[in-house]
Amino acid sequence: METALRGLGAYAGEVIVRQSGGEWWTTGGDHWVRTPDGRLWDPIDEARRCFAGDGSLRLLCRDATAPR
Repeated sequence: METALRGLGAYAGEVIVRQSGGEWWTTGGDHWVRTPDGRLWDPIDEARRCFAGDGSLRLLCRDATAPR
C-alpha cells in the first residue's frame, strides 16, 4: 500500500510542479514541492493522510496552485 500512496502523492506533486512552475525539493530522504512563492508542500504525506481519511489531494493541488 505504501508504494501506491507514494505514487499517488508523487503524481499530485508533479501536477503542482507543472501547474505552478514549482520544483521538487529533497532533504533527509523526504520529497517536497516548493512553489515559486517559497511555500513547501508534502504531497506524499498528504496521500497517506487521504488513506487515513484525513486529507485531500484535490485540495492540496488547488491550494498549492492558487495565486497568492
